[in-house]
Amino acid sequence: MIESLPSTAVVRVGRASFDPAGFEGFEALISRQAEYLIPAIEELPGLLRWFTGVSPEGSTVQVSIWDSEEHARQMDTLRKMAVVARGEMEAIGGVFERPIINYPIDWAIEPTAAGSLPSSAVIHVARGSFDPSRFGEVDALAVKQADYLVPAIGALPGLLHWYTAVSPVGSIVNISIWDTGEHAEQMYTLKEMAEIARGEFTALGALTFAPIVDYPIVWSI
Repeated sequence: MIESLPSTAVVRVGRASFDPAGFEGFEALISRQAEYLIPAIEELPGLLRWFTGVSPEGSTVQVSIWDSEEHARQMDTLRKMAVVARGEMEAIGGVFERPIINYPIDWAIEPTAAGSLPSSAVIHVARGSFDPSRFGEVDALAVKQADYLVPAIGALPGLLHWYTAVSPVGSIVNISIWDTGEHAEQMYTLKEMAEIARGEFTALGALTFAPIVDYPIVWSI
């Protein structure tokens, strides 16, 4: 089913890269940071979901769903995130991607109720960039594609959450949470996504696609 989110809901995506050789150190640090970040984040109004993952390919991602952009922006000034956690990651070689974008959500899928995730869960992150002057075209196509993507994706085993969102600053994301990496890999071969939707965006001539990354989840709220 399509989740009933507030019309003002956004998905916030923060990323940092690091030398893949330091994966174990980064994963251990991010796991420890949950001890002070979870209580601090849970005190903030408006949070609906939070997922933190680390990829052995050399990047980490924080994906959060908020009821409004105003509430999402609280993360810009939360000291335990913006100063403490960031400082710890930079100290071991983390390089943060800027800007952090709060994406208005176009559509979402929630096959299961929110709850604890299996230890094998992953975040599947697909991103694209475009000239901000073409936001209207990109956003309209993303919304239209829900007509055939929602049934096709919703029929796949292992899907826990899906969010498609487009930002007027010139970026689009498909964020999905899966129970296993194997199930997440279905998106690489799903015809409706890999051929039809991607083909429509290619024909539009507006998007530059970034590499897709699957992040094993370290902690969530």
